[in-house]
Amino acid sequence: MDRPTREEVDTKLALVEARLETKLERIDGKMSRLIDQLAAFAQQSREDYADLKAEHHRTRQDFQALRGEFNGLRGEFNGLRGEFNGLRSETQSTRLTIVITVLGTGIALFVALNGAMGGFITAFQTGITAYSAAPAPAPTPPPTAARPNDG
Repeated sequence: MDRPTREEVDTKLALVEARLETKLERIDGKMSRLIDQLAAFAQQSREDYADLKAEHHRTRQDFQALRGEFNGLRGEFNGLRGEFNGLRSETQSTRLTIVITVLGTGIALFVALNGAMGGFITAFQTGITAYSAAPAPAPTPPPTAARPNDG
């Protein structure tokens, strides 16, 4: 059995040490790249968060502005509703007057036509009564032949 010599052992240890050093350098490089990527990701995330926060703030301001406009429009609508109700109460008496006038005109027209028809019927009946009560005209003698004058 050959035992390795001290030099061979030292050479093997140096070789193993060199391999380990190379692997550690690769791992260190990978870790550095990973740390750089994580730092870039964190920076991008902070920027995106800042953008989202600013967008949220703008959206909130827009919403507040729209809420203010909506409340203003609601006030205007309520004002218009009040004006409409006021106009309705003002025109209610006018509508009542128009309805009464139309009904009165209809009744007056009915009475006038009824009176006129009654007068026409009465005149017609009077004419029939007068015609039936009048004596029949006397019969007229038939025309006679003309006589020559004697004289």
